[in-house]
Amino acid sequence: MGILKKRHRQDYKFCPVCGARLKIEDVYCTRCGYSFEARHKKTRKNIKWKNIIILIVALILAYLAFRYFSGQPIIPSSVIDIFNSTSNQTR
Repeated sequence: MGILKKRHRQDYKFCPVCGARLKIEDVYCTRCGYSFEARHKKTRKNIKWKNIIILIVALILAYLAFRYFSGQPIIPSSVIDIFNSTSNQTR
């Protein structure tokens, strides 16, 4: 009997907006019209941007670590010169 109840619970889902009980295969809520597909696409798009940002930050940190452990200054002197020349021109 417990197995049947557990299996029965997996046959439906709830709408996050109105709480209606829906079939697993339903794409829209029959009560309020909420779209499960739109939610899935939005989540996937956010994850893609998060992955790109994480990759960029990881690459920058790897570059800085490489410069540090190879005995080079973390910020190249050419970059420092650019900032110094820019600040001298504004004075």
